[in-house]
Amino acid sequence: MGDRVAVIKDGVLQQVDVPRALYDAPVNSFVAGFIGSPAMNLLDATIVENGVQIGRTVVSLPRSFQQVVGKGR
Repeated sequence: MGDRVAVIKDGVLQQVDVPRALYDAPVNSFVAGFIGSPAMNLLDATIVENGVQIGRTVVSLPRSFQQVVGKGR
């Protein structure tokens, strides 16, 4: 039995890692939605001045988190 998982979409390798890393740090939304049961909930959001905007609602985030989100993580 292996200790790493390869996630493939349409024949293209998305991420290879240990299961915990796939869950904690997926490289894209496909991997994030693929892992877990039930699957993770994903929302489209826009980075704004003080946080993120989901629909018409702005959710405030601490400055340190905004920097990480702004880097696409």
